[in-house]
Amino acid sequence: MKLILLFTLFLFSAAACPVPEEKKIELSDVAESINTPPSYTQGFIYYDGFIYESSGIYGKSKLLRVNPKTGAKHVLNTLPKHIFGEGLAKFGDYLYQFSWKEEAVFIYKYGNWGAPKLAKYPGEAWGVTTYENKLLLSDGTPQLHLLNPNNLQIERSINVLIGNQPLEDINELENISGKIWANTWGSNFIHVIDTKTGCVHSKLDLTLLYNVATKHVQSLPEYDPWEHVLNGIANDTNTGDIFITGKNWSKIFVIQIDQINF
Repeated sequence: MKLILLFTLFLFSAAACPVPEEKKIELSDVAESINTPPSYTQGFIYYDGFIYESSGIYGKSKLLRVNPKTGAKHVLNTLPKHIFGEGLAKFGDYLYQFSWKEEAVFIYKYGNWGAPKLAKYPGEAWGVTTYENKLLLSDGTPQLHLLNPNNLQIERSINVLIGNQPLEDINELENISGKIWANTWGSNFIHVIDTKTGCVHSKLDLTLLYNVATKHVQSLPEYDPWEHVLNGIANDTNTGDIFITGKNWSKIFVIQIDQINF
């Protein structure tokens, strides 16, 4: 009886999500294209005139500061070789840099990059952003987890649906005007999620930007598309600029939020 009830509840909740509206991003939607040294982008945020980036790969994971005018990158901290850097978020005066499977979180007092506090999060971490007064974390499942920033405990989880299906592989996150923009690992789509309902109400197709950013390497014999996926969303709340990049991309694209007509 319990299984039947749970299945019925799932069908009811799934049916409540309409098919999302889709928009294909064209070059005419891009306000600016910035050349930048490629890195294995995992987390991407904008604050106080700079982009802060968490890069991954064992032995190469770093916290970087990116100049959005020139694309130049400056290393703020290098993580231990056994750590795979993941999502990045600013909460209050602190930056939280999560790791993939190592259950380590590096907490930086803003401006004091060389001496992060080390905390523990018991589980995988992929993307992270802030939502209201919490951290919001993805772990590759169709769930988003709201964490208490003081102890990193999960306070509740949100099930995300696209139409009547769970949205798998949720990765990079960015809170833009109260909606969560999320890419899914391995795709060229950004899904805009309503956290009140868990529904994807719209999606952006960034295939054209992916092709522009990777065209110089796609013909190389060592090219691996999984090492060049979309994986960076940052927002300047003062100007409305949205910065888009990906793993090993040599470009950052700037889109104005008022050009996204949903």
